[in-house]
Amino acid sequence: MPPSPYITLTPGPTTAPGKLVYYWPRYIPEGYSKHLFLNRSFADEQGYRLWLADPTAQSIIINGGLQRQGGTEQRFRVTLKSFCDFGCIPFAAGPFTGWKSGGTGAGFAYGWELDGQFYAVAGGTQYLDQVTAALEPVDLQTWLQRLAELP
Repeated sequence: MPPSPYITLTPGPTTAPGKLVYYWPRYIPEGYSKHLFLNRSFADEQGYRLWLADPTAQSIIINGGLQRQGGTEQRFRVTLKSFCDFGCIPFAAGPFTGWKSGGTGAGFAYGWELDGQFYAVAGGTQYLDQVTAALEPVDLQTWLQRLAELP
C-alpha cells in the first residue's frame, strides 16, 4: 500500500527525537468509528496512525512520530518541509497552531511540530477542524485500548 495521499513521507531514522505525544480524538463524527481501517491504524513507541472513514470513504487520519509504509516495518519521518511541498498557510485549531497544507486533490491536512516530533491530522472531510481541536494527549496503553474498543 502506498503512503497516505495526504502527507509526503521522506526516509528517516529508525528512532524518533523527543518524547512522542499520543493524541486521541475526544470527538469522532458519527459513522466514522464504524468504518475504521484496522489494518492502517497502529501505535508503538516510535509512532502511530489512526485511520477513520465514513461510508462514503471520507477519511480522517491522525499521525504522530515515525510512520510505516504499507504493511512493512520500514519507517519514514514526515517533515515540515515535505508536508508543505504543496504550500502551507498558518492555522490554529483548539490548542494547536501550525501549518495547513492542501493541494493534493484529496483534501487538506493540519501539521505541527512539538519537541522534534511531527504530527498531522489529514482528510477530505468537513469535520477536520472539530477533530483536530478535540485531540487529547494520552499514553500509549490508553491509545491502544481505545483503538481496540472502537466498534
